[in-house]
Amino acid sequence: MTHASRPAPRIARALLAAAAVALPMAAAQAGEGCPASVFGVAAQIVRVEPPGKRAVKTLPDRQEVSVGVDDLICAGETLEFRGGGATRIEIYVSGGRRELVPSQSFRAEPGVLRFSSQALAFLANAAQGLSSIKSPPEIPRPTAVRGAAGAASAVALQIRAMRLLEDLPRQRLTPDAHPVLSWRDGVAPYECQAISEQGDTTWRADSAVSTSWCVMPAQVGPAVRLLVRDGKSRLVGWNVLRVSWTEVPRPDWIAADASALSPADRTAWAWWLWKSGGPPWRLQALAMLDELAPQEWVAGYLRDNVLAEASAFAPAP
Repeated sequence: MTHASRPAPRIARALLAAAAVALPMAAAQAGEGCPASVFGVAAQIVRVEPPGKRAVKTLPDRQEVSVGVDDLICAGETLEFRGGGATRIEIYVSGGRRELVPSQSFRAEPGVLRFSSQALAFLANAAQGLSSIKSPPEIPRPTAVRGAAGAASAVALQIRAMRLLEDLPRQRLTPDAHPVLSWRDGVAPYECQAISEQGDTTWRADSAVSTSWCVMPAQVGPAVRLLVRDGKSRLVGWNVLRVSWTEVPRPDWIAADASALSPADRTAWAWWLWKSGGPPWRLQALAMLDELAPQEWVAGYLRDNVLAEASAFAPAP
């Protein structure tokens, strides 16, 4: 067995290394990132128990590589417990966390990945201010202090939007967008609601106690305002307006007809919209990332960093 302890790759360097428009989603060689950069990531190890223990990933050529926290699993690779002393592994995959125990392994299926060189170049440029691909943070509970190391409990205050969604103008949403709302403070339980122009509730979610975000359906009637109500009936909300896809801002490398875009290209567009589309498009961009998270690892990674209010992922002023 060949053991190679692989440091987490530098995002920008990894992105720039992949320039093809269509690549087989084959696995990396030992010591490298995924061949298709972050578009080729299938999963990431976010926790290993006992701390400091290792696991093994097997490449398609049967070479075995020692892996630990923050290491990536590329398409075509298999993660196993053998040889490292781990008794529990948690991975980030398809936009969520999954726990593995010694009787399990994780196989990332190979395939073909398509993306434009312009989308790749945009993400490479956007990544210049970031360092290594650290595990996506867990989304805080409503009363957690966000955006700072060593999160601690905060005094329950008036419910507020999460910092990156505060004080926004009327939000533009396409008819098929599933809005993602996120809040902080307040008192549980929390309930997400859609309100019509007449003040009627056209949709409400089941009450949440420990979560700080919700995803609303696309069709919530003629809603003009989206709300989160806390256990003391205090509110935080966003005014919304439904618009067509032709009105959504896009960079020049996204075609006017976006119906044939690959998930990778749509992810790059969503991130461009979050960073550069302007305040009226924040909920649309977040909805796009959330929709793509089960298909593109990087979409979930970006979404969770936004919801955790990581400073490096804030939109342009």
